[in-house]
Amino acid sequence: MADKRAIERLKRLMDQMQPRMLSAITPHLAQSATGRQVNFIYKVIRSLQGSGSLSSKSLQAFNNILFLVNSIPQSMNSFSIFDIILRSSSRESDLLPFLAQLKIPKSALGGTDYKTFIATLSRVQQYLPSWYYSALVLGRALGSFDKILLFCAQKLARDIRISASITGGLAYPAFMVTLSVVAIAVLSVSIIPQHIQTFEGMGLPVPALLRYFNYLMNMVPYHWFALAVLVPWSFSAQYLPFKTFMRLEYIRMHTPLGHLRFLEDKAMLLHMLSLLDKEQLSSKLILVCTNISGNPVLQDMVEQMAAQAKYGGNAEDILSFLLKQKHVFTPYEIAYLQACILSGKHSIVQDGLRYVSQMVMKEYNTRLQSLLKVVSPVTTLLVGVLVAMIAVLGIGPLVQLTDALKL
Repeated sequence: MADKRAIERLKRLMDQMQPRMLSAITPHLAQSATGRQVNFIYKVIRSLQGSGSLSSKSLQAFNNILFLVNSIPQSMNSFSIFDIILRSSSRESDLLPFLAQLKIPKSALGGTDYKTFIATLSRVQQYLPSWYYSALVLGRALGSFDKILLFCAQKLARDIRISASITGGLAYPAFMVTLSVVAIAVLSVSIIPQHIQTFEGMGLPVPALLRYFNYLMNMVPYHWFALAVLVPWSFSAQYLPFKTFMRLEYIRMHTPLGHLRFLEDKAMLLHMLSLLDKEQLSSKLILVCTNISGNPVLQDMVEQMAAQAKYGGNAEDILSFLLKQKHVFTPYEIAYLQACILSGKHSIVQDGLRYVSQMVMKEYNTRLQSLLKVVSPVTTLLVGVLVAMIAVLGIGPLVQLTDALKL
């Protein structure tokens, strides 16, 4: 009965908002036929994928809604989400079905309905990223949702920019890799066996390179090599002993992609720590909530900091422990934070943590751009190798066959 009443109320709200919705979507009706086809393909892909996580832009719009809900006057106990969605979302957005399952009262973020609100978020069909849940929990612990939601807005905007940069940098290489795989497959499955049959049918000796490549493609049991890689990856590293698991995490941390991920997680942790005052910095529960990325290496460090807070450590002790983590921080970062701590003012320490976080993100962006710049020469090399293979294995035997027939 409660669900039926909620559905009826939702329909009434939609009927009330229909004129405004039409005025909001009128500009979108002028889209070109190509745009409509792209939107249709997008909807088909989303339907095949099922109900997954919200897209980055929808999550950004949802974060804006929470920010507005948290900013309305205390006298307003609840508020229509459709007033905001018309300004925050487009027709193709997956935010509409997500918000249709939610009720966001003013008391949800800072008051008694917070637990119900989080439980509702976990039950909706489209889920939120784990770091966003952790950020909401930390905002509840700090009692300052404005700072957390502002950080989330900055992170989401940065993620959208980075995603667009990566997509633009990898579009051509991905196309060329796909083309190379298809070309090699056609070469090995169709062209080379056909050349071999032609040579054998005419009683001519098969070229050594052609015979050797055919042997590599058909006689070597590559499926066993694939199993040797896939079987270990199918087992979760969570079942390993803790020391072995941490060693694996340290190894991943020093790979190019793993180090990029680590830099992003470290910058996020430092920013979260910069939001804590002295009392919050010595709180075990709040410290555990600061690692919203869930990075195992950083989580181990945060849990040791929380253990110190549990046994009576103050903010200075915890910050001193932070400076001893030489596997996490560079010598420059340690020296800078140490100078901030020696000032004796916690506001300077907070500014220092925020500054180091920004420096880490700059390093992240620099390394990311460097990796993307390497991709283009590698793609050019791949195209060159592909052309050489086609020339040697596809066209070369035909030239040899023509010469043999002339003789």
